[in-house]
Amino acid sequence: MRIKGIYSRLGRNIDELPPDQWVGYIRQIQPEFGYPLHIVPVADLTTLQTKEHDLLHQGSLVVVRDGEWFYQRVKQGGLALAMGPLPNFHTPLRIEALFWSIIEVNVDVIALVLSLPFWLNLPPSSHLTHPVQPGDAGTCQGSIRKR
Repeated sequence: MRIKGIYSRLGRNIDELPPDQWVGYIRQIQPEFGYPLHIVPVADLTTLQTKEHDLLHQGSLVVVRDGEWFYQRVKQGGLALAMGPLPNFHTPLRIEALFWSIIEVNVDVIALVLSLPFWLNLPPSSHLTHPVQPGDAGTCQGSIRKR
């Protein structure tokens, strides 16, 4: 995974610097990235689940919200390097919309195939009706009564 390699290298570079230089280093490398980088206290990551906190304390790269946020613990102190939110993260929504569109088209095709024989066996509308002329036995002329 390419992001893991880049992220690990960033974490190692930060670990080699004294803590007072971290913010400057992040500002220096930020223009090279298309997403925000932050140093955050691990205690502030309250949205992480217990398993994710355990992985973070073990030094693993933690991926949150299906890849919208990434966290890696910095060895010095209770801090983590945070990357995110990633721009244009809504790609999975496009994929989900495409998936449901394909399902809908398939359901429509199946409904058409199943209803086609019935539709083809219907008599033409010219056989179902005939022109109505005034005075025909089938016509009814109503009157409006006044009260």
